[in-house]
Amino acid sequence: MILEVLEFLLVVSQVPNHNAVVVSGKVATQDYNEFWNDCFLMWELFYRNGWSNDHVHVIYGDGTGDYESGYWRYQAGQYELDSITDRPSFREELWDLLDDLAVGDPAEGISPMGPQDNFFFWVLAHGRKENAVRVVDASDPSNPVALQPAYFLTSNNAVFCAEVSYPYLFVGAGKEVGPVKESPLVYALTSVVAPNLFIFDISDPFTPLKVGSLNVSHCEDIAVNGNYAYLTLGFSGQGVMKVNISDPSQPQSEGVCYT
Repeated sequence: MILEVLEFLLVVSQVPNHNAVVVSGKVATQDYNEFWNDCFLMWELFYRNGWSNDHVHVIYGDGTGDYESGYWRYQAGQYELDSITDRPSFREELWDLLDDLAVGDPAEGISPMGPQDNFFFWVLAHGRKENAVRVVDASDPSNPVALQPAYFLTSNNAVFCAEVSYPYLFVGAGKEVGPVKESPLVYALTSVVAPNLFIFDISDPFTPLKVGSLNVSHCEDIAVNGNYAYLTLGFSGQGVMKVNISDPSQPQSEGVCYT
C-alpha cells in the first residue's frame, strides 16, 4: 500500500501541456468530499497559472478495496475536464498509472509525459496515524531540507502549541501552528495529535525521538522553565498545569491552578 504520509512532489519545466495528479490516502468519510476538495485545490493551481486542464489524471483511494469506482464526483464531465483516471490506489493500479504516464496508453487516453509537463504526487491521510513532527534544516533559507520525521499517536485533534527547550521539543494538542524555530533548524508541526503533551528528543535532528507523553486536556500553550513545563489548558477547564519534566520520559503533573 502507498505510504500515507502527507507528501507533495511537484516537477515543473518550461510551459506545460500535460498534467497528472495522483491522490491517495485513507478512504474519506463524507462521500469522498475530502479527497475531492484536496484534488480541486491542485487544479486551482493549474487555473491560476493559465495551464491547460487537458489530460489531468487522478487516482484515488487507499488500496483497501473500499474505493467506489465510477463515483459521480470524480468524473471528468462534472468539471469540464478531458480525462480523470478513475482507479483505486492499489499498488498495482498505481504502478500501471505511472507506467502509462511514462510511455502512454491510448486505450486510457493517456499520452506520454514530456519534460515540459507537470507531475503532482499527493499522498494524504486526513488525520490518521501518519501525523508527525517534521524537522527542516533551514541553515540555507534558499534551500530548506526536510529531515527524518517523528511519528506519534493521533486522534481527531490537531497540534495546538509547541516549545523548544534544547535538546527537547514539547508539543501540545489543539489546532495547527506555525514553525517553531531553533536556529539553524525549524521544527515544523504537521497534522493532528491526541490530547496529550508530547516530548521529543531533538539532540539528533536527523532522528527526532518521542521520549515521553502526558495525558492532558486541550493544551493551548506551553512554557518551559528549568525542570518544569507550564501548560495553559482550555475547553474542559481553564487553568494552568505545572508539569515536572526533570525526567522527560515520565513527565508528572504537580497540579492545576484554575482561572
